Formats: sequence, structure tokens, C-alpha cells
Amino acid sequence: MDLDELIPSRYRGLVAVEVSGAEAELFFHEGDGFRTERVEFHPFLLTGESAAADGSDPAAVIELDGDSPLKWRIDYASIEALEAAVKLLTSRGEFFSVIRDYTQQALTVLESRLFSGMTFPELRRMQWEIVFDGDEVAAVETADSGGGRERFDTGSEKERLEALLDITRRWDPDVIEGYGLCDEVLSRLLERFRFHRIRAEFGRGGGGFTKRPGRLSFGERTLNFNRFDLRGRHIVDLAHLALRYDVGAREFDSFEPAALAQYFHLEETGARLIGALCAIFTPSDFYRARILPLKYQDVICRGNGSSLDALFCAEYLRSGAALPLPERPQNFQGAMTRAEVSGVFRNVWHCDVRSLYPSLIIANSWTPKRDRLGIYLRLLRELRDFRLEARRNAAEAGNVETRRHFQTLQSAFKILINSFYGYLGFPQGTFNDYELAARVTAAGREVLGTLLDFLTRRGAGIIEADTDGVYFQPPADAGAPADFERELQAALPTKITIELDEFFQAMFAYKSKNYALLTAGGDVRISGAALKSRAYEPFRRNFIREVVTRLLTGRGAEIPALRDEYRERIAGHLLPLRDLAKSETLGDSTANYRRKLASGTGRRSAAYELAIAAGRELRAGAQVFFYVTGDKKKPSITDSSRLLDANRGERDENVVYYLNQLEELYANFSGFIEKSAL
Repeated sequence: MDLDELIPSRYRGLVAVEVSGAEAELFFHEGDGFRTERVEFHPFLLTGESAAADGSDPAAVIELDGDSPLKWRIDYASIEALEAAVKLLTSRGEFFSVIRDYTQQALTVLESRLFSGMTFPELRRMQWEIVFDGDEVAAVETADSGGGRERFDTGSEKERLEALLDITRRWDPDVIEGYGLCDEVLSRLLERFRFHRIRAEFGRGGGGFTKRPGRLSFGERTLNFNRFDLRGRHIVDLAHLALRYDVGAREFDSFEPAALAQYFHLEETGARLIGALCAIFTPSDFYRARILPLKYQDVICRGNGSSLDALFCAEYLRSGAALPLPERPQNFQGAMTRAEVSGVFRNVWHCDVRSLYPSLIIANSWTPKRDRLGIYLRLLRELRDFRLEARRNAAEAGNVETRRHFQTLQSAFKILINSFYGYLGFPQGTFNDYELAARVTAAGREVLGTLLDFLTRRGAGIIEADTDGVYFQPPADAGAPADFERELQAALPTKITIELDEFFQAMFAYKSKNYALLTAGGDVRISGAALKSRAYEPFRRNFIREVVTRLLTGRGAEIPALRDEYRERIAGHLLPLRDLAKSETLGDSTANYRRKLASGTGRRSAAYELAIAAGRELRAGAQVFFYVTGDKKKPSITDSSRLLDANRGERDENVVYYLNQLEELYANFSGFIEKSAL
């Protein structure tokens, strides 16, 4: 099983590509160092007619096969020549399309991918932890994937900066990892290099950081940030990794490394902790970079739709085929989601319709109507087969290291496989197909409906159903799970695989997509924003978890006493202030917030107002912790709050407000609590 068979790469061991002028510089591992190779590179744009390039001085005009709108590839002698052509064609109102990411262009044209033939442990990773005291760099700690660790906190600041530069050059990492690098750390660090007139040439073979605006979208969060690039290396910000992970987990009280260490039960500290956390978050990104024509840090930051589009377009251009244009967005009916009942239920089984949408697409040989080469369906099939083989190899692995490697592989491609359906409705997708997206969801609803009808006829108690499967109480005569699974499988269409994958002592169904599960081992899993919303302070999330745990374990009668205990702790100022503090991740910088307010396009926000009042200029992605003060039951949060780290030990929280929050929360569960006491 070799990824290079899935997406062939002309170069093996390629760790970075840098494009300038009319050439691409390729970076490869070589022993303890690296080597470079320069190759000719002609940047290109795509257009509908060869005549559109007239007067733009192209290096080559290539006709692509097929009748799709983007039928001509126009190559230029250099990036500068391409940029001049774009300007000219725009002024003339010509129809054209250009990939502005020149690394993506180079990897596409060179038919190459990063890290071909490599495994994640072979990636040279280095971690930086920069400690500031005011404006000055007070300490620098580094760690690397070879086991090294250095700390520089003596001597002058200039000596500390020079030590960081020296050890980075000597270790020569492919990747520099750190927390908050793109938020403010690198900006502040580079300012200190300028202050001491030291050339911050951290790039391979020289060259410093370049900076430009970037934008990230993780779930409902959109962040503007400083994007840094470094010649021959990749920059990975742990803060971005944590934000992305928490879109699904919704369990982080803070994205700071120490809080993440507690969540993942890690004992490392400092730079080594950053390395350990990145080793949890990034292996799947590494393996996806082996098939996507993208820079490593872009694999991390780009959305799944954009990533798949880069892959599909690269395959078309490799085949010399013309490209279509995206369809305009259309509305269509989505997946079935049903919450049949609410309350607490014992002996709950979960049946999973394994990879329902990908399975339906493959079973019916569906492919987007403008994908005349069938790239979409071919890649989905091959990725599915690759993932299944990785799962088998993980199950059969004879040692922990091999098992972890194959588990990482299957996890990486599960993400991509599950993105194929979403791509059909991706507005910027070259091959998007809203009609097919609607057909897939309709078929999914039919399969799920068949499953629910069977369960109902068999006397099962259905609790909740969605695209991923069904939670239900088995009928009294279900027999062994394996036997009932065979019954379920027989009721479904061929090529759709069902699996009874988990069994729970109890389930608390609150409302659709919001529930809690008591596992066979006694662990409690909570799912859904209504039960673990990021808008809730830690004390509210803790209270919900304790209430839900008591409901699941048959101890609902204890909940009124639990509420009384929380009342006493709030009224007596006995809860830690951090448990009362809201956490807000800024979606924009404080500077942009002020500009929007001044223009009348923004709304006042407590987090921004507090940061500005404290004289803090924060970037998007920064976390602000604050609590509510005063004595009003319904205060203005914006005007009645205080930064958590501005408190010096006094207890000035708004007890009336927090008691009211507790009572409202208790009221949400009162019906379930009353039933549990019967």
C-alpha cells in the first residue's frame, strides 16, 4: 500500500517548494542537511479563447482537450509576466481564471507532492516558545523531533535572539511550530530583531519571514490573521490547530498549551509540550499533503472544499483536459435528522451506516455531470479502498508504532472521503453539482427511512436518528448483537454496510443532536451545543455535566442538592473566578473592531471593549477571558465586565447575575429531574 500509487509524484523526499521569477526551487532531505534543485517553471492562467492572450506576451499557448469553458492554458515566462498579463486581461474585460497560489501551481505543473515516500516521524519539526517581558524577549526555549531541547534566558536579549537564529540554522527544520506564532509572537519577535539590527534570516539558504493577510474558517468561526512564510520551511501555529479541533470537540475551556496538556493528559512542558500537541493534531495533515498539491501549512488552514478542488483541477491539468466553471449555488434538501423522544433511556445501541454518502456515491457510480474524466468517482473509490486497507493493517499490526502509523493514515483519508459529498455543494467548486448533492441526500434519507422502518417493525425503541446512524433500545428478542446486526444488514440495500458499533448503559436525549451517553466503562460523553456551548462559562458546563451524569446513573434525586451546593458556592464567592469567566476568541483584530464601530458597521462587544480599555492591541484568534461585575440580574455585559487577568484577588463578581444563570440552567432540566425522581 503506497500513497504514491494513488497520486504519483515526480520527486520523492520533497519537503518544500519556493517559486520566484521563472523557476521553482525544490528542497530535499539529504543526510543531516538538505539539498536544493532549481527547475524551470512557467506560471499559467486558463481562458476560453487563445486570442484572449493576444498582446500579453505568453511563453506558450496550449489547447486543452474537451469543450469545457476553460479550454486554453496560457503559460508565461515568469510570475512577473503573468501578473502583467492578469492586469492587462482584466483591463480588457477578458474571461480567464488564474490560481494565485504559485506553490499550488508549481506542484500541479511539476506533477509533484510534498513528502512523497516519507512518514511523519521523518519530518524535521522544531518548536519555539518565546517568553516576553514587556516588549523584550526574556527567554527562548526550543525543542526538536530529534529529542533536543535548549533554553536561552541569560545574557543580553541580543544574545538570546542570536542563539535562536543559530540553533534554528543548525537544526534546519522543515517545520517551525509554536503557539500564537501568527497571532502576535512572530510580529513581536521580528520587531526585536529589527531593534537590535539583526537580520532574521531563518529561511533555508537565507531569507527572512514574509507576511501577508490570511483568513481561516473553522466551523462557525472565521479569523483574520497574519500569514507568515519562510523560505524552504513551513510555519504551524498550535492555536489554529486547537481551534480547528474544537469545532468538533467543543470541549476546550482555553486554547493555551497548559490547558490543552491537561485535556490530553500530557506531562511535557514548554517547547516540548508544543511538540507533543502538534504531534497529536498534525499527522493527518502530513499524509493529506502527500496527495494534495498544496503547501503543508495550507493543508492545515484550507477548507476541505478548496483542498479537494485543488486536487481535482491538478488531475485534469495533468491529463491535459479543459476545466469547467462552477455552478451557481442552489438550495436543496439536506440529511434526515430526527429526535424521536427525550429523556433517559437504558440499554442503548448505536448502529452506524458506514460512510453513507460515499457508499451511495460509489454504489451508484455517481460523478458530477461536468466531470467528464470521472476523476471524482475514481479518487473516491481509491481513497476508500486505501482507507479500508489501512484499517485492516492497523488491526493486524504487530507493534504499537505500526498500528499508530496505519491508524493515522486511515484517519487522514476518512476526513477527505467524508468531504466528497460536501464538495458537491461547494460554491467555488470547479465540479460542484447541486442536483447530484440533492440526489445523494435523497438516497440517504431513503436508506435511513428503511432502517427506521425495520427497527420499528422489530419493536426497537428509536431515540435519535441522523446521517451517521441510529440510537435505539433493542427489542426484547434481539438476541446477540452480531445476530441483530445481520438482520439489519439484510434489510438494507446491497453495498450499504451497517455496523452495530457501540453499546451504552444509558442515554440522555435532550433534543435533536444534543444528548449524553454513559459508556459500558462508565464514561460520560456529551454531544451538542445546547449541552456544552462555548458561550457557557466553565461553571455552567460543569453543572450540566454533573446534572447529566446523575440522570444517566439513576441519581436524579441528588440534583436539587447539587443546585443548592452551587448556590452556596456562588453566593459565598467560593467558586474560582476562572469558572465564572466567559471566554471569547476574537474573530477580528481590535484595530478592525474600532474601524467597524467608527463606520457604523460593527456592534459593541465586551471582549473588545475590555481589551482596548486595557491598552491591548490583539489579533484575530486571541482569547479574552472576562467575568461580569455589578449587582444587576440582567446587566449589560459590555458595560459590566472585567478582564479576568485584571483581578488582583478581590471578589467583585456579580453574584445576583450568576445565581440567575444557575436558576435558568436548572429550569432547562427541571422536567427531566422531576421524572427521574418518580
